[in-house]
Amino acid sequence: MHIKVEFVFAAQVVPPRCRKPRSVTMASDIVVEVRELTAGQAPVALIARSDSQLNEHPDIAYRWFDGKLWTALATSSAEPCARTSRGTDWDYSLPTTECRKGEAWPVVRLYGDLGRNLVGASNSWAILDHYIGTNELASREDAEAAITRWAADGLLIDGVYHRVAPEPRYVVMTFGLGGNHGGTYLSVTDYNNSNIRPEAYFGATDLAAAQAYTRATAAARGDTTAVGVDPLPFLDVRLPEAFGAPSTAPKVAESALLGVHQRAAAALLTKQLRSAGTALLL
Repeated sequence: MHIKVEFVFAAQVVPPRCRKPRSVTMASDIVVEVRELTAGQAPVALIARSDSQLNEHPDIAYRWFDGKLWTALATSSAEPCARTSRGTDWDYSLPTTECRKGEAWPVVRLYGDLGRNLVGASNSWAILDHYIGTNELASREDAEAAITRWAADGLLIDGVYHRVAPEPRYVVMTFGLGGNHGGTYLSVTDYNNSNIRPEAYFGATDLAAAQAYTRATAAARGDTTAVGVDPLPFLDVRLPEAFGAPSTAPKVAESALLGVHQRAAAALLTKQLRSAGTALLL
């Protein structure tokens, strides 16, 4: 599907009888293509299922095409992410188009009155602010590049608009001091947290390994009741080859337990040294 996108940009122009260029708002357009597929060309690789007793979120189908995952809903940690507070407007949609007489393609207008940097709500979520992220007008080259990237990041699958989605994964998280103060829980995420050890992350096909790691970490921390190994949303993998080979649970769990013990031993040694130093001062 081809779409003609009209946009405004900032150009550096030297006015008559002037020597220095000035920023002038100008209008232009670009024709981009949003690829169209059938459901058979983009099979369902994973379904993230929420607990209907806890919330009314719909399940999210992740489709596999061109080495990427695609969803029809905006997501955050494999759950629908609404654009408004407590809203349900998590569906992706193409920007509002209009069919004009004499135009070969549907037209999308990304501005209001010429000279004002106005972007309609439905359009701004999808295009320029997503890629440029500024209230200032971009150059023509940057605006065209942003619109081209937006088109490449979208698919029409059986007429439903999809966008590239981050890959859901499992992550083992700890809270509090241990000994059931806080706890150890297995969760679902779709981004990297630099404060969490890399080995605490597991692919969508690695549920058994992630659960073993969670139990080993909880045992080392002394968490006997504050432990959770059944994360939500539930990741129902339909196309395992899209997520790589699963890990070996016993080896991962043993490594996790060893790392936790090493950190606990180091903390105990530090505490003992501090106690000894205090005793000497007294």
